[in-house]
Amino acid sequence: MGKQSVLFIFSLVVFLMGGIGGYFALKIGEGKSLRLKIGLGLGSGFMLSIGLIDLLPEAVSESKNAYIMAIVGFAFFYVIEQVFKTHFCPSTEHNCPEHGKSLEPIGFFSFAGISIHSLIDGLAFGGALASSFKLGILVAIAVIAHKIPDGFCLGTLLLCKKYSRKIIVLLLSLFAIMTPLGALITYYGFAYGLSVNLGLVLGFTAGSFLYVAVADMLPEAHEIEGITKGENNKIILSVLFGILVGCLSIFIE
Repeated sequence: MGKQSVLFIFSLVVFLMGGIGGYFALKIGEGKSLRLKIGLGLGSGFMLSIGLIDLLPEAVSESKNAYIMAIVGFAFFYVIEQVFKTHFCPSTEHNCPEHGKSLEPIGFFSFAGISIHSLIDGLAFGGALASSFKLGILVAIAVIAHKIPDGFCLGTLLLCKKYSRKIIVLLLSLFAIMTPLGALITYYGFAYGLSVNLGLVLGFTAGSFLYVAVADMLPEAHEIEGITKGENNKIILSVLFGILVGCLSIFIE
C-alpha cells in the first residue's frame, strides 16, 4: 500500500470518527438534561487532560515560547466570553429572555479551538507520512484514537450553549474535515518547502482547551436545577473518567 493510499484512508476514517463522536453527543443530549450534563463532564475532563499532558508538552518541545502562547490562549477565551456576555445581552443569565437562546460566543470559539487542534493533528500526520511510512502509521493511530472524544466534546458543548441542531451539524462537519485538510497541506506542501511553527499554535490551543474545560464546561456540567446527591456524583465520576481517557494518550506514541 502506497503513501497516498494511506493518506486517503486516514482522511476518510478520521472524518467519520469525528462525525460519530458528534452523533453520540446529539443522541445523548436528547431528552434528559442529566445525560447532557454527564456528557459535558466527560468532555471537560478529557479536554483538561489533553491540554495538560498532550498539547502543552508537545508545544514546549517545539517552541520555548509555547507557555506564553498558552497563557495568551487562556486569556483570549476569557476576554472574548466576558466581553460578549456583557455587551450583547443585558441579562445576567446564560439564556437571553428576549431572544430565547444563548448569545455567548464561547461555543463558536470552542469549535475554533478544537478545530485548530484537529488541523494540527492533520499537519503532524501529513509531515510524518511524508518523511516515513512507519512514522505516518503510528501518528495516524494516535490521531484516530481521540477523534471520537473530540467530536463528542464539541457536540455536547454546542448543545449546552443552545445552538440549533443545523448549526451543530454544520460545525461538526467543518471540525471533522480539519484533520484531513491539515494532512493534505503538509503531505503535499512539504514538496514546496512548507514550514509551520507548530509550537506556538499548539501552545495557544492548549490554553484554549484549559479555559474551555475548567472555566466553561466544568461549571456548566454542574448547573442543573433540583439535582440530587446521586446525580451530582454521576457527573463527578464522568469528569474523572474523562480525565482518565485523556491520560491514555500518554501510552499512544
